[in-house]
Amino acid sequence: MARPSRRATADQVVPLIGGIWWVGRPGAGASLPCHSYLLERGDQSVLFDPGNWLGPEELVRQIERITPIDQVRFLVCHDPEPAEVAALLYLQGRIGRSDGALVTHSQCEPAWAASGLSLPRWFVDQHEWNLDLGGRALRFVPTPFAPGPGAFCTFDAATGTLFASGLFGVTEGGTGLIANDISMLDGLFLFHERHLPSREALRNALEQVAELPLRSLAPHHGPVVPEHLVRPMLGALEDLECGLALRDGASNDALQQVNRLLRDLVHELEREPNLSRQLDLLLEKLAPLLPAQEVEILVQGNRVHTLRLSAASNWVAENVEPPEPEAGFLVAGTRARWHELHGPRSFQIRYYTEPLPGHAPGASSDGGGRMHYLWLPLFSAADGTMQGLARFTLSKPVSISRELDALLARLSSPLATSIEREVIHQTLRRQDDRYYQLVVRDPLTSLYTRRYFDVLGRQLLHRTLRGNSDSFAVVLLDLDHAGELNSALGVEEADRVFQAVAKTIRAQTRSADVPVRYGGDEFLVFLHARDLEQVLVYVNRLREAVARLAVGPSTPPGSLSFCAGIAVHWPGESLEGLVRRADRALYRAKAGGRGRLMVAENPG
Repeated sequence: MARPSRRATADQVVPLIGGIWWVGRPGAGASLPCHSYLLERGDQSVLFDPGNWLGPEELVRQIERITPIDQVRFLVCHDPEPAEVAALLYLQGRIGRSDGALVTHSQCEPAWAASGLSLPRWFVDQHEWNLDLGGRALRFVPTPFAPGPGAFCTFDAATGTLFASGLFGVTEGGTGLIANDISMLDGLFLFHERHLPSREALRNALEQVAELPLRSLAPHHGPVVPEHLVRPMLGALEDLECGLALRDGASNDALQQVNRLLRDLVHELEREPNLSRQLDLLLEKLAPLLPAQEVEILVQGNRVHTLRLSAASNWVAENVEPPEPEAGFLVAGTRARWHELHGPRSFQIRYYTEPLPGHAPGASSDGGGRMHYLWLPLFSAADGTMQGLARFTLSKPVSISRELDALLARLSSPLATSIEREVIHQTLRRQDDRYYQLVVRDPLTSLYTRRYFDVLGRQLLHRTLRGNSDSFAVVLLDLDHAGELNSALGVEEADRVFQAVAKTIRAQTRSADVPVRYGGDEFLVFLHARDLEQVLVYVNRLREAVARLAVGPSTPPGSLSFCAGIAVHWPGESLEGLVRRADRALYRAKAGGRGRLMVAENPG
């Protein structure tokens, strides 16, 4: 797109992109800009939304700076506003071509017929929503009730430009021609809040245009939006509450404040990854409308258990039985069913003469000690299913207002998404912990695994050598006659023997040492020691402790023993070399009979 100056004057026509021109007047001093655009295409030229602040006579002069007025064949009017009608009544006499046509929607025909306009109609909904300009196609996109029942937008595929009609207008601060940044968002929000009838109408329109390969937006009532701002603008409007002019019982200013508050809050929830901080922000932002002192989250689980996240558990999900009244609320299951059971309000407030178990008391509304709580159902934005509940403990009685209901209704889905994300992360962390323990810990004995020792041992070796600390040794242990235990005692009893021996090894081993289940009936201890004498003291103490074990009737004290091979680390020796020497020493010990101990020869 060309980069014209941000502001244009009444005597300018401004080229935008690919034969598209801005023809109009900024409308300085007006709260609502009105822009017209010309697609110059020889005798197939198209004029979009001719009603603007110039007036029709000046508009024709602007067009003829680019092309003779009789080259304009199609007049696209996206919505029959009074300014459009006045401009068209003048233009139909100036264009003077028999094949000229007003491009409109058939639902707008009653308005055009009442105006006395004689220009032939070309209905977009009766021509498969496409218009061929001799090799250049225009695609029409239905956007009903955005703002009128027959509203539509026009997409020029050649340039990726959307002539956006009543969408993307700016009520204040939008008199410039090109949007350089998103500083005009307040005016953008204000326009849609006041001019569109409902959030559903806006969301439908946005979904229709979001599917297009958009490179720029050319609104009738707002500045041209370049490509880098298109998607941010679509996202900013996604959940905007509209139809403020239709609301009874709540002022426009109040509901606009609700919209701003919600935008700020959702932005903070998306930006802040920590759940505890998210919920602190939630209470802080809600304070003007909802005086809550704490919040607790209940996440829909199975029929028996519900997940609870609270400050008391440091926001770690806990399995609980659904308490009352939450159990009754959770049965709703969907947004539609919630409203069937509890009416149109987006939340429930109840009071109790005693605090709910495990929660801070709410405030008294009448001096009688009644405790107030508010429950907000959390619905999925995708399908409206209930994901859980947020329970707020109120610090004082709350005034139920239209503003509060609008805020909480729109907060439900973003908060549900945030909570769902946290539960998924916690589930993945627990799975990671389980997988980690499977790799690190032997499931039978809870000693470290050989695989883990292969990694950890090298780290310990490097750290010990670098620190010039005590020497260290590897002790390999093999339980005597272990192969006979399964056949003599059975698998379960033999497993209990291995567990008892492992427990004894852990009890005799310092925290700095590493006990490992090295094989089926072999154990390894990576032992920090000053010298060989200290290692021998450890092994003899362990041998005596194992001999005292009495696991069951078949293994009385004195029935268990082991052979051991000891290798003290030699300067420059690798971990693999150290373990090999201990293994050879163990082999010699086992060859000598039951309960033997051998020290490995020094390398070399």
